[in-house]
Amino acid sequence: MPRLYKNQKYLQSISLEYVKKIIVESEIEVQNLACMIGLMEGKLPESDLKIICNNYSVKEGLIRTKLFQFQNGNIQIRHMFYLGPLQQMAFLSSYRQHEIYTMLFDKIELLSVDKFCKTIKKIQLAIFLENRQYLGEKWKEVISNLLFQEDYVLAQSLLKDVYNLMENDFSVSELFDIFLMSSYCCLKLCDFHSDLLQTWFRELHNLSLIAEISPEQMKWYYLLQAKYYLAVGQYQALIRQTDELRTIEPQLRHIRAIGIKHQYGMSCCILSLKRGIKRFPENMLLKYSYYDHLLAISINRGNFKKAKANIDILKTYKEALSLEDQIHLEFNELTVLFYSKEMTDIRQLLDLCGKAYQNNLYVELSRSYNLLGQFFWAKKEWEKAIEAFNEAAGLQDRTEHQTYRWIAKTNLALINLELKNKSEAVMHAREIILGYYSSKQDKFKHIFAADNKTAYTDFFTDKEIVSILLMLRILYKNDQTEYTKIIEKVTQTDIGVLPKEFEYFISHSLVSELKKTYYYVDGNFMIKC
Repeated sequence: MPRLYKNQKYLQSISLEYVKKIIVESEIEVQNLACMIGLMEGKLPESDLKIICNNYSVKEGLIRTKLFQFQNGNIQIRHMFYLGPLQQMAFLSSYRQHEIYTMLFDKIELLSVDKFCKTIKKIQLAIFLENRQYLGEKWKEVISNLLFQEDYVLAQSLLKDVYNLMENDFSVSELFDIFLMSSYCCLKLCDFHSDLLQTWFRELHNLSLIAEISPEQMKWYYLLQAKYYLAVGQYQALIRQTDELRTIEPQLRHIRAIGIKHQYGMSCCILSLKRGIKRFPENMLLKYSYYDHLLAISINRGNFKKAKANIDILKTYKEALSLEDQIHLEFNELTVLFYSKEMTDIRQLLDLCGKAYQNNLYVELSRSYNLLGQFFWAKKEWEKAIEAFNEAAGLQDRTEHQTYRWIAKTNLALINLELKNKSEAVMHAREIILGYYSSKQDKFKHIFAADNKTAYTDFFTDKEIVSILLMLRILYKNDQTEYTKIIEKVTQTDIGVLPKEFEYFISHSLVSELKKTYYYVDGNFMIKC
């Protein structure tokens, strides 16, 4: 029995049968009231019962079912197992289900529950009832509010249902909006490689060719495409996409600067942001991003006094930031504490993990787990460090966001090397190098175009190149056969001839040079996200 009760399908089945037996034997009005409470997420203020059914005997019948209880002025289900069966109403005929949906749709405005919750519930009921008139009037307002509240999961679900029902009723402009919102949800939920996202982008592209789309809609289309290019590492495409509108739209100017950073380096990014601020002096996002990148430079140089000053400046922009950017700012503040050796415990970092998880911000969550791994590693709590790095790596595998794609696995390779788990280290190193080679061959061109030690160390500002160098060193020192295979693959004729000094550099000079940088923490090489 304990094994059965751990099986979700078994629990759902017995819950359904139990609720079904009780409800089908109850009076019609008790059935109606019970299912409507279920549709309202299992709870209603007691004062609202008379709005739905002003009959005391029905309320008594509800209590007799033993599915409900009165508590703190509400009537609510006794156990969450009852909620699914009451909402699905699989034990009632289609006619009876339609009748209950209609009754609640007509009365829901009179209930004393939260106004926005009522609006969402009424949209869901309108979908069940196929009430196209109500959906046509309200869908955009409701979805816009959900996006503002950053509830992308519910917004995506409702968008799918509304589109399936209303596709042939929408104008071209409305279709463009629904594709824009659907794409936005995919990107916010880190579904960068989903077939659905590609479908929405194709639909947007096709509509933009055959119909008159407003400049505002086109701006958002270009912005979403740019965000997609950033996530999948297509930086040249991002820069081309944003070239035309960079002088008239600050958000496109901002994301263009991020693409420039990944393609041409931090100094070019800073220059682009400075020019953007000059053109859009009132824009908070450009100013925030400018100081955010100055912060990164301060950390890279080990100038933590300057880094803390930049954090103080960044905090003045906090109220203007999205939730994602606020979490990013908190992460950066904790990063400064870690590298300045002022992080004494992990409570704030765990709180940050919780915030990122609750809001489906998986890229930020992966960064936080990576920092958690660094903290444990510095404390020589290796098992906890590996667990945290594995969590981060799993999230980076899941999202495949190219900005941080291989950082956690780089740390896994390095910590396994320290623990003498050479086979694990070599396995990760090989995967990481091939991963970079498949999506960022420019990194290898930069490395193998260099012809001396100074040129190699110039790349230490690029943590992905540092990751590649460290992984190549692991292979060179621990598996010469695998190293030779990898080198043959990544040094094709379009990349160039491997410089003679390179092997000496990674086998000897790399370590001594990196020890002078922030990549070296308490006797270990590690990389932050």
